[in-house]
Amino acid sequence: MDWYLNKKVVITGGSSGIGKAAAILCARFGANVCILSRDESRCKAALGEIQQHAKKQDQTIFYCAVDVSKREQVRKNTPEIVKRLGGIDLLLNCAGISWPGYFHTIPDDVWDSIIQIDYMGTVNTVRSFLPYFKEQKHGSIANISSALGYMGLFGIRGVFSGKVRDRRVFPNVSGWT
Repeated sequence: MDWYLNKKVVITGGSSGIGKAAAILCARFGANVCILSRDESRCKAALGEIQQHAKKQDQTIFYCAVDVSKREQVRKNTPEIVKRLGGIDLLLNCAGISWPGYFHTIPDDVWDSIIQIDYMGTVNTVRSFLPYFKEQKHGSIANISSALGYMGLFGIRGVFSGKVRDRRVFPNVSGWT
């Protein structure tokens, strides 16, 4: 996986689940990594684990406690993240939540959170980092979902395929010119 060597990677939802697993792999392959998550204590714990997998001693691996559902938090922190990484090559949107229960029993505020984190969190990070990709004229964005985002599971709602639907929203964001 030499492609990742020295790449600059930002991963949302990087303190747990798929995001943390992706961060560990990127670190193992030699990438410089910034994880984003809203819970600072979970960020700190994940950071220690991710750093243990670094391929090189001089890799930049850090976290930024950001709630991706909060547009202004993302916008405010983006310049510092890009500066610390020295640019950005890859944005992995992994942040997402789920909620067990029947569709009709899930409270409205939970649905609001699911939409804000799973969907708008992706929109917020893409819109915030996109100017840097365009300025560099390169980079990649991947919106990651578990298999449940594609097929669902009875009794589990969330990761409601918001990122799966993103394929229609973000079909041409890679036009860096």
